[in-house]
Amino acid sequence: MKSTIRTLLLVAITPLVNADYDVVTLTPENYDELTEGKTIFVRFFAPWCGHSRKMAPEWAKLAKDWEGDDVGLIADIDCTGASKPICDKNRVYNFPTLKYGDPAAHSLDEYGGPRSYDGMAEFAQEFLTPICNPTNLDETCDDEEKTLMEEYLNLSKEEIQQRIKEEKGKLKQLKKDYQAKIDKLQEDYQEMVDAKDQKIQEIENGDLKYMLAIQRARTKGIDGPVDDDGEASTKEEL
Repeated sequence: MKSTIRTLLLVAITPLVNADYDVVTLTPENYDELTEGKTIFVRFFAPWCGHSRKMAPEWAKLAKDWEGDDVGLIADIDCTGASKPICDKNRVYNFPTLKYGDPAAHSLDEYGGPRSYDGMAEFAQEFLTPICNPTNLDETCDDEEKTLMEEYLNLSKEEIQQRIKEEKGKLKQLKKDYQAKIDKLQEDYQEMVDAKDQKIQEIENGDLKYMLAIQRARTKGIDGPVDDDGEASTKEEL
């Protein structure tokens, strides 16, 4: 009993292990402001999740290393509260899930490396690098990105808006086409289920029904031809 109580107490206080450092928590209200100009490394978690609690100290240690950095940001997102829409947008289904990249992107990339402090620290050092941006092309963009940025910088405000509208239209159409295919698959699936059920009913109510009736009758000793009254003879009568 004492051992069980100690275990429960340890689980309860696990989130307090990193109480000496509060990891930045992103919400829909502060997301844009806190991530602007940053490359982010985020832990999507649920407070009730044991795995999330277990890795909290290592994550807090990493976050503290990057505190105040001009380029990288280590942060938390609680998927059980108001920040759930951010989790849904990034297709987070398990906890904790680690993702990184450009916060302005449609969705972040998933981190699949080790979850030890050393493993995550090595990854952060390599991948939390400046994101290509129009205010600092030479230092943040490679040659290909720089060429694209310069092309877009030469467009007028109206032309940029039109390009954005076109690209968003592509995204909208892609989602629409995807949903149409899902709906068609569901429709085809239901048709297959209905056809299967109908075929099962036909078989069960066809020859099988009468052969099973004969089989059951034979187990009761009825095993002869039908007489003029429509009754089968028993083995003894035969």
